[in-house]
Amino acid sequence: MAQNVRDSDEFPAGYGDFALVSSDGVRFYIQRLFLFYVSPVFKDMFGTGEDPSELVLTEDADTLDRLLRFIDPIKDPLPVDSKSIVRLLEAATKYRVSKALRWWENEVLREGSKMEQPIIAFSLATRYNLPNAARKALQLLVTADDSIFTNDHQLDPRLIAYLTRLRTERSHWLRDGLWTLYVAAGKSYTKWDRTEVTATVKWAMDAAGALHRHPCWRILDNYLDKEPNWGLRGDIPEPDYERLQRDALELEASLPELPEWTNNLNQSKFGGI
Repeated sequence: MAQNVRDSDEFPAGYGDFALVSSDGVRFYIQRLFLFYVSPVFKDMFGTGEDPSELVLTEDADTLDRLLRFIDPIKDPLPVDSKSIVRLLEAATKYRVSKALRWWENEVLREGSKMEQPIIAFSLATRYNLPNAARKALQLLVTADDSIFTNDHQLDPRLIAYLTRLRTERSHWLRDGLWTLYVAAGKSYTKWDRTEVTATVKWAMDAAGALHRHPCWRILDNYLDKEPNWGLRGDIPEPDYERLQRDALELEASLPELPEWTNNLNQSKFGGI
């Protein structure tokens, strides 16, 4: 801990009857009663019979400030980013502040399709056994462009395999749908010359590759107008197009199930989360 300790601006001296000191030398004052009520860890600590005036923790000031906002009923949570949320959830789990985990899960559900980093949300939600958030993030990952997947996200290999399977299944479903529309449009190779056949085969391969990388309805729909010989969209019977569009969008709106074994990744110790 830093030798020079300063008081927190948000939790200053006199704000509470107990002090928590961060690893980087910031002292946070808060009511002992709040700690006792919200965190079973602090409750057990105070029940030992000792009566310290302050406690030095291993969390840094930013993390402690964020955590205490879920303990103090007056304070509001701070916005989080991909780094601060990791530290916050670790601290919330350590001190069993279930309110912080519930808040974050609700934030994930509220963001929905606007979620900027579903891979991080999926990783954290499965790590801390928050199935609703995990399923919402997984829903977005199934149809996301594969450029969002990088090696710096620590996912259980089994989760990677499961996600890959879901994306492959969705890609194949969309490719089958594209072929169904192609047939419905009445396309036939019999009257084409070699150039037309080659162009269409290339189109089909490009479409399959695009759907593999980004398995969603929007990509399929874009490729309907790229069919090289006549343009496919105008030749498709409208009921066939609308049926596939409806089924695809319903599929994208559904929440995928999680494998049963994910319940054992990190069983929550907080009843009711």
